[in-house]
Amino acid sequence: MKVTKCNQIFGKCNQIFGGKTFNKIVGITAFVFLMLIGTAGASTFAYIANSESDNISVIDVTSNKVTATIPVGSNPMGAVISPDGTKVYVANAHSNDVSIIDTATNNVIATVPAGSSPQGVAVSPDGKQVYVTNMASSTLSVIDTTSNTVAGTVKTGKSPLGLALSPDGKKLYVTNNGEKTVSVIDTATKAVISTVSVGRSPKGIAVTPDGTKVYVANFDSRSISVIDTVTNSVIDTVKVKAAPSGIAVKPEGTKAYVTNVDKYFNTVSVIDTGTNKITARIPVGPDPAGIAVTPDGKKVYVALSFCNTVSVIDTATNTVTATMNVGKNPYASGQFIGSIPVQPVYPSADFKSNITSGYIFLSEPVQFTDLSKDATEWKWDFGDGSSSKKQNPTHAYSETGIYTVRLTASNSNGTDSQISTVNVVLKGSPTPSYAYITGLNSNTVSVFNTGNNTLAKTVPVGNDPMGVAISPDGTRVYVTNTNYGYRGSVSVIDTARGEVITIVDVGNKYSPCGIAVTPDGKKLYVSDRDINGVSVIDTSTNTVTATVPAGINPLGVAITPDGRKAYVANRYSNNVSVIDTVTNNEIAAVKVGTGPCGVSFNQDGTRLYVTNCESNTVSVIDTATNTVTDTLAVEKWPLGVSVSPDGTKIYVANERSNNVSIIDS
Repeated sequence: MKVTKCNQIFGKCNQIFGGKTFNKIVGITAFVFLMLIGTAGASTFAYIANSESDNISVIDVTSNKVTATIPVGSNPMGAVISPDGTKVYVANAHSNDVSIIDTATNNVIATVPAGSSPQGVAVSPDGKQVYVTNMASSTLSVIDTTSNTVAGTVKTGKSPLGLALSPDGKKLYVTNNGEKTVSVIDTATKAVISTVSVGRSPKGIAVTPDGTKVYVANFDSRSISVIDTVTNSVIDTVKVKAAPSGIAVKPEGTKAYVTNVDKYFNTVSVIDTGTNKITARIPVGPDPAGIAVTPDGKKVYVALSFCNTVSVIDTATNTVTATMNVGKNPYASGQFIGSIPVQPVYPSADFKSNITSGYIFLSEPVQFTDLSKDATEWKWDFGDGSSSKKQNPTHAYSETGIYTVRLTASNSNGTDSQISTVNVVLKGSPTPSYAYITGLNSNTVSVFNTGNNTLAKTVPVGNDPMGVAISPDGTRVYVTNTNYGYRGSVSVIDTARGEVITIVDVGNKYSPCGIAVTPDGKKLYVSDRDINGVSVIDTSTNTVTATVPAGINPLGVAITPDGRKAYVANRYSNNVSVIDTVTNNEIAAVKVGTGPCGVSFNQDGTRLYVTNCESNTVSVIDTATNTVTDTLAVEKWPLGVSVSPDGTKIYVANERSNNVSIIDS
């Protein structure tokens, strides 16, 4: 082989640890800008506890549609919404805990242990405490909503079931289903201050908005006890024709609604709280259980446990106006209806064009297609002084050049913009291609148009970028960010947008240097000189899936054209590791010169060229036998190496000689 000295001067170029550095751009470069001007509103939802399907059905009160189903604990019995509408607390009888739901995502975000067989649940007016009745342990759990821990336990009567708070939150009323009483608890001292005798098997309970009366549903007595909160005594008893279970009071306090269970009379009784007389009986489905009134008092929602449905009553006409299917055996005790904060929906701008090769000819129009979400208006700026308000416009450019196109998408809540570049060229002109050069000190990648040798773009990446690799389809550029021993990473650049779309964390105290992508584009091999190994990255998930031990201070990485082997230059081991890419194990270590750095294959992958920076040589490895077949002397401190497309020339960048050696293969 003949080595020729080339006197063309080259500065330092941090491409030596990657593979190819030229790429035809695919698509258009894009950036996004967002302006938010909307304000949050609120919508009313019902959270129905389905005791046998172990989930919560979320009903939009406006549309009467089930919008979500949320898995919770075992045998959920009751639910209550926090005053600010951001949380829902669910008592799970069989799992003996309370699920906490984030209403913004409708996901369970915490689970708090309670007593044995928790049933009813209520929340203080300030949202700081949640109270849970534990039927089997005859206790009340007090949960601190800041820490989501039990802050106290109160001994109640036998088998506590329902509970309701006074409007000021100072008193809590608990029905004791096993002993015909209601416990009155001082919430400040967490102590029972009074016990009121009521009917048999009291279940549901509600307090009037003015706090003067408490209504108690006595299941076995088929009656409603009315308690005076000043004297803590029963002042009236309302007889109903069936066994009452749930009870709720309208926000203005004029009506109480009671679910009645009976073989023949499955109704909701309407009680006038001024006279304590029943003014209406509304037929509903079998086995009505939990009941709640909407904040505006216009609708009542009734859980029908036998039918697995929820019925909606119009309080103006006392008629059922809708019925929704929910989960299995909805029990749904508690004030399960509330106003939930709803964030405004902002537009998200996005678009594409009919440009697939990175450029378009001057004579061809550009078809822009809107991909925005939640937009009602569109404004296009084509970068040449022209604009359009159409959603999907077509535009023809009158001159060649690179134009910046901006789409501004808007709705009543705000605007969002995205910009992209369009390269307009003359027909017959060379197809533009690009070189990606890392800037070690600037923490950027410079994108050069190789057709006219101009800087097309500068892309910010991580700290101390070094190696570069381009995906086979040209849509991604991968850059190692060395960060010198702190926490290295790999930046993933979308070549169409010209921006980093994700950053792959390769681990603490890792210093990634060299990088190569497999021919199928599915894996990256990244050398790390601090761990003396190679990280394997899955490009579909952008996660590290394996770490392969190598020699000391691994630098350059190259992968055979068939993708079966990766070769890694280990500078201080003076060898090249050969890795089986199927098993991700080192299968050989080839001894080379002193200080191997750069690696590059010939076109068919039969020979690997390795620069040895300290011995000023290039080792030639036969990849079939993994043996060195030749050693070529070059100039001082050879680093980068590359083979010409036709395989006839090898180019070696000599850092300290400031020149390039050209080898005739």
